Amino acid sequence: MIAYRTFFALVAVAWLPIASHAESASRRVTASCLPVYCLIAPLASVRCMVEVLLPPAVEPHDYQLSPADVRRLQGSQLIVLNGLGLDDWLERGLKRAGITQATKVVRLADGLQSEVIRQDGFTNAHIWMDPVLMKSAVSNLT
Repeated sequence: MIAYRTFFALVAVAWLPIASHAESASRRVTASCLPVYCLIAPLASVRCMVEVLLPPAVEPHDYQLSPADVRRLQGSQLIVLNGLGLDDWLERGLKRAGITQATKVVRLADGLQSEVIRQDGFTNAHIWMDPVLMKSAVSNLT
């Protein structure tokens, strides 16, 4: 019995920093997709709450923003997109949601057009697969 109480007490204590971080985060950052989230989450300070917009295992070409997604975007101080056409589904949604210039939208691929991989006239938008490109992409966050 004491072991159960000790276990639950440890779980409760371990949960406190996570819960308090979410409540104390003063800035909301929204990433368009999981690879973008994986890049920016470790860079965010404790004052930022980073969320990913596109649910797991969902094809971005088929996804439509829900009213809850629109509210999350409107409440974000920073929205980070991949760019190079990968986030076209979200670009249209930002316009429809009336996202103002007060919200900063960053496209990680801005300035990388000369460095990205092209094949048969198409640009490979999956910049997270190339560490050199991602190193350059991080500079767009400053």
